[in-house]
Amino acid sequence: MAQVETSPRGFALARWQEIALWAVLLTLLSVIVGALVGLFWANVVTLPAYTVGEDGSATIPERGLVAIFGMDVWYGLCALLVGPGLGLVAWRWFRPLGWASALLAAFSALVAGWACWWLGEFFGPGPFDERIAAASPGDVVPLAVELHGWPALLLWPFAALALVLVVSTFSADPQAGEGLGGDVGEPPLGGQS
Repeated sequence: MAQVETSPRGFALARWQEIALWAVLLTLLSVIVGALVGLFWANVVTLPAYTVGEDGSATIPERGLVAIFGMDVWYGLCALLVGPGLGLVAWRWFRPLGWASALLAAFSALVAGWACWWLGEFFGPGPFDERIAAASPGDVVPLAVELHGWPALLLWPFAALALVLVVSTFSADPQAGEGLGGDVGEPPLGGQS
């Protein structure tokens, strides 16, 4: 029979290995979720298109310029809808770590946002400059799916942390212990709250 190390050092090492394993699982989950959201993002956006003229110039209507901004809006909406879910998963898995669970929530959402951005562009029609260079007069060439404002990537961790903040604020903490008036959550000394 193998001996199990029961020293505090062995216990701490096993605990950190378990945390590392769960962190890797969270990262893999974030990449998978980000890839699925990237596929959704690439298919839901309306790609504006340039029309190649007889003189080789390319023009885009004003409505197409609005659609360029629409790509970033859809990306932001994806972040605001999926980021809180990742934050909730990270908080549920790593709640005993305290403040470190918030860092893991932000990290997982940032990984998902990056995967969505990168794979969303990958699932799109491809590099615009190559397609416009090969276009003939009269061709309509849609833009590539791309994020035009990288700060939109920060919406992912913001959304995840916002939910973690709300959930952790209103959830009971079993390790809160006793306050001056007794157990946390009981009326203060004197009987009335």
